[in-house]
Amino acid sequence: MDPSAGKYITISPYNYAVNNPVKYIGPDGKDFILSITRDKEGNITNVNVSATVYITGEGANEQRANELNDFSSSFFKQQNKSNVSFNINYVYRKNANKKSLQQGENILTFKVDGENGKNHRSSVAGFLIGNRHFTGQTGDVYGKGSSNFTVLHESLHLIGLSDRYQDKENSFTKKWYSEPDEGFERDIMGYHGGKSFDANYGKYYFDAAKFYSDKYGKDRVPLRRMVDMDGHLKKTPYEEGGYHLNVPTDKN
Repeated sequence: MDPSAGKYITISPYNYAVNNPVKYIGPDGKDFILSITRDKEGNITNVNVSATVYITGEGANEQRANELNDFSSSFFKQQNKSNVSFNINYVYRKNANKKSLQQGENILTFKVDGENGKNHRSSVAGFLIGNRHFTGQTGDVYGKGSSNFTVLHESLHLIGLSDRYQDKENSFTKKWYSEPDEGFERDIMGYHGGKSFDANYGKYYFDAAKFYSDKYGKDRVPLRRMVDMDGHLKKTPYEEGGYHLNVPTDKN
């Protein structure tokens, strides 16, 4: 178990969107955008998931944003072999403000760890209404945002994916640790440094695009709903009852 995995945090809110270069609508929010491409018969052939993530705080600068863009682009280029593509654009903004965010824009604030090198848990704010999970537009990344994997992991929360690990307590040491869900031992959402990206993620976005495109009659729909835990869509098969179980974590 990678001790750094503890920097991830269990959250449940997310979003998605459907998008045609011509039609626009913003029914629920603006964390990320799904852009739909169709064939001549009107069938969906491709879905692009896009978002802008402003980085700010300790360790954030233009060079770091460029490094993250290179890392993100390389990661998705190696992993994505479906008809769903991903484009997360990192931009350095010293005074990023949530009130000024536009559709598809988010903020990750880089922070230092606590006293004596104590690791805090990076996280993204979110909320739950009934069986509908929503993601916030902001999050905190500790360690001054120095880990590419942690920054991308939290960014994926912003665009609608949940954690694929459980927090558990060691019965002997009484310390908490994170254990990847079965099948996600090397997945970026389950393991710090994970280099894989589950093929089902693409299906979640594709299904979300189809559902909201049909619902709103638009092919560009910025939403605030998580794609793998949405009440309107098929539940993920990886968690009990279709929901990721929130296990108490070590308070720090």
